[in-house]
Amino acid sequence: MALLPRRLVATLVVALALVGAAAGCGDGQSAEDEVKDVVTGFFDDVADGDGAAGCAKLTAAAVEQISEAAFLLQAPGSCREAIESVSRQLSDDDKKALTSAEVNGAAVTGSRAVVADADIALRMSGQSTLFRNNDPAPLTLEKVGEDWKISSLG
Repeated sequence: MALLPRRLVATLVVALALVGAAAGCGDGQSAEDEVKDVVTGFFDDVADGDGAAGCAKLTAAAVEQISEAAFLLQAPGSCREAIESVSRQLSDDDKKALTSAEVNGAAVTGSRAVVADADIALRMSGQSTLFRNNDPAPLTLEKVGEDWKISSLG
């Protein structure tokens, strides 16, 4: 299996990270906090190689984007397999950076949310190369039922 270019890995990670984790229904959290939790949860899923949980945080369109990107790179074609493959290629330092992610802001308007690249802070250590020279496009999320889900990889 060919290794994914680092820029693509960073793009997949960012896209996946924003593709929503189920937000706690009725737990008193603001919509902004729910969006932040989905993004950080997604990063954790990618670091842990939990493709099923990561893909559950994505809209159908985002799942399709990830599957198509993986197919074009001759990697496994399903969303779950793509996340698992990306995770296997991440260094321990990259995984530590992902799990350190803090989302410092999210612009929520109705059932849509945007997290700017500048609003995602990672504690880089060692040889981590994540998010260096990445595309500064924002992550977008949308409310699907009661849950926020990542809808665009940026």
